[in-house]
Amino acid sequence: MGDSIRVSGTVPVAPEDVLRAWLDSAAHSAFTGGVAFIEPVVGGRFSAWDGYIEGTTIAIEGARIVQAWRTSEFPESAPDSRLEILVEATDDGTLVTLVHSGIPRGQGDRYEDGWMRWYLVPMREYFGNVSSHPKEYSETGEFPTAELERDDSSVERERSSPPPRRAAKPKAAARTKKPSETKTEKPSKAKTNKAKPSETKTKKRSKTKTEKPSKATTKKPSKATTKKPSAGRR
Repeated sequence: MGDSIRVSGTVPVAPEDVLRAWLDSAAHSAFTGGVAFIEPVVGGRFSAWDGYIEGTTIAIEGARIVQAWRTSEFPESAPDSRLEILVEATDDGTLVTLVHSGIPRGQGDRYEDGWMRWYLVPMREYFGNVSSHPKEYSETGEFPTAELERDDSSVERERSSPPPRRAAKPKAAARTKKPSETKTEKPSKAKTNKAKPSETKTKKRSKTKTEKPSKATTKKPSKATTKKPSAGRR
């Protein structure tokens, strides 16, 4: 049969507002803090807490919603659990009761704590903000999801806490990039002093001004005024 739990809490808005927000993707995302996608019809699929929770809406009947509900921590062989969201008007707003049955055996306590921490307490804060903006809400008919500022200081939010909040994923080991993704740094165009041939200012051998042997002012042997032997006086 599995475990069964029942948790309750009061929120400061009308019952119909609670049910409508539960089936509204934007409002459900806003009051939980996790992304939700919901088809607000019988037979419609839903997911919450960034895909950690998923299921199907079985019934929408006046003051209650019934859903087939499971999380990613359910064993694959385990059937969906059954969740009933019940609302009842009170002097302070609405009493919200969650009746959850068919939970995998041994997980009941964890979900009981999770429903209180991650749903009923945040819903009280969220709807407290909605009720403090009655004019805006009544004029638009939409929950103030964009401008809403939630004060998380009143609730201790431990990432390692049990469901229904999605447990933080362990930091993945450094992802090995595929060769195509690896930014192989091209060898930097090193400013090698190797200039391109075209750029190489090869200094042409300077035309050495080899001085031609100067026309030495080599004096030609002077015509020696060699005196011919004078004819001797005979």
